[in-house]
Amino acid sequence: MAINMESSVHCNLWPRLHLALKMGIVSFIDVVFAEKLLYRNFDEAKNCEEAAAFLCYLCRAAREGHVCVKVEGDQIFPSPAALWETENPELLAFTKNLARGAKHLPACLITDVAKNPQPTTPICRRGPFYYFQKHWLYASQVDAHFERIRSAPPALPIRLAKSEGLNREQEEAISRFSEHSLTLICGGPGTGKTYTAGKLIKIFWEFLKEEPTIALAAPTGKAAANLQKSLQHAAASPSLRARTLHALLHRQQRLKADLILVDEASMIDIRLMARLLAAIKTGARLVLMGDPFQLPPVEVGSPFADVLRAPSYAKHVVTLKTCLRTDRQEVIAFAQAVREGNSEKAFHVLASPSSGIAHVKETKNVFEHALSFFPAPKLLGDKEMLKQYEQFRLLSPLRQGPFGVHAINLQVLQHMRKQVPRDEWFVAPIIITSNDYRLDLYNGEVGILVSCHSSEDYALFPNHEGKKIPACLLSHYEYAYCLSVHKSQGSEFDHVLLLMPEGAEVFGREILYTAATRARKKLEIWGSLSTLRKTIGQDSSKKILHQSF
Repeated sequence: MAINMESSVHCNLWPRLHLALKMGIVSFIDVVFAEKLLYRNFDEAKNCEEAAAFLCYLCRAAREGHVCVKVEGDQIFPSPAALWETENPELLAFTKNLARGAKHLPACLITDVAKNPQPTTPICRRGPFYYFQKHWLYASQVDAHFERIRSAPPALPIRLAKSEGLNREQEEAISRFSEHSLTLICGGPGTGKTYTAGKLIKIFWEFLKEEPTIALAAPTGKAAANLQKSLQHAAASPSLRARTLHALLHRQQRLKADLILVDEASMIDIRLMARLLAAIKTGARLVLMGDPFQLPPVEVGSPFADVLRAPSYAKHVVTLKTCLRTDRQEVIAFAQAVREGNSEKAFHVLASPSSGIAHVKETKNVFEHALSFFPAPKLLGDKEMLKQYEQFRLLSPLRQGPFGVHAINLQVLQHMRKQVPRDEWFVAPIIITSNDYRLDLYNGEVGILVSCHSSEDYALFPNHEGKKIPACLLSHYEYAYCLSVHKSQGSEFDHVLLLMPEGAEVFGREILYTAATRARKKLEIWGSLSTLRKTIGQDSSKKILHQSF
């Protein structure tokens, strides 16, 4: 069906939806999608427009990460006004009919999965919850596999041994691990999640007479490298290698591992979680670790948050609350205040004299200030170069605009290039932006690019044991003097400089909390108090939970 903006049915018979389209509140592709689904299924324009608006809303909710939407009476969740960010009275009145639009969907487009759990229609309904078919299938797979894993007794039973150097919360985590096939460990920065994981791996390894198979993974390459480094200090075997989840699951339908430990689980979306859980054999132990207060996954769903909030899974959850890091108390105190939504407490930390945290109210001179912290782009030993670029990083919540990642990286790169003659070595940080199974490189891995006019350029990555990868083989990467806060998850830097320009508040307090917890020793925040207050006051992580546990 050909779509024309001026003559199609949504322009003539869907006047309010067309107004929303012109204002940029709904996207053209969503309206086209709704029109294609509803074409020839309606004769009444009023009902058709309401149903089309609901479909556009369902599309927008999915893009914002919601696996489903909830309709109760005349109310619909998440709030349409919040999703579409409009104050237009006519359109706000129009959103009140969205719940009615769900009820006007043609029967041929929707399946009640309580009666038929194997739908063939594009929309699925379960009680008050509405899903796109693929999201329902992923969600139901996650439900089924979580239940399968947690209900099966461990195939390799172990007897709990006394482990030195653990606090009460960490001992509780070890106890749950010894008893159950599923253990969920959550906690903020500095609470000892990976230290605890190392201890439970050591107990598991040493108790069993036959050598067990252990798989370590994280969603990003940097998170995997951090996990491996942390665990090697506490675990029994230095040969353990952490991989990205994509690398772990690549071409594998079923994992042979007896223990699968995954860090940064809050970053896992519902599709990837479904793949992971389906690959775990019954009787294997699964340990998921993460900080549920960080940014939710970029893609659809928050399955780690879902299962943590499920009452029936309480016996599998251990929360580590005690901060064990004394070198970052100011940063952690600030992050805690942000997490609680307490702006006055956060500002008190910012105002107190401290070497660990600083606040600058203006952003106009940030570029000149930041340049002094980047290492000189010269050739040193491989390990030394990688280490230097882990010491400082600029972070921004924005991708575009003068304070966005792209513009800042270009500015810094141009400045650094001017410092080095053409025939000398030049070193710059990079980030991989898509998975490359040939090179064992995965989206989110941060490394360095080494180039010289007279020699072959190459890249180095912390998780590749000094291997030099020819730059001509790298298919998708970006410069990484500045990272988006989303991309920084799983990474830590000695010194973080966070940009919070006006408008950054739309990302909510999770963006500020996540950025703050990337700093090992020092955090600088450049942004007005007004922007910070608005950011801390807004909780944007609340996704409509798929909850049938």
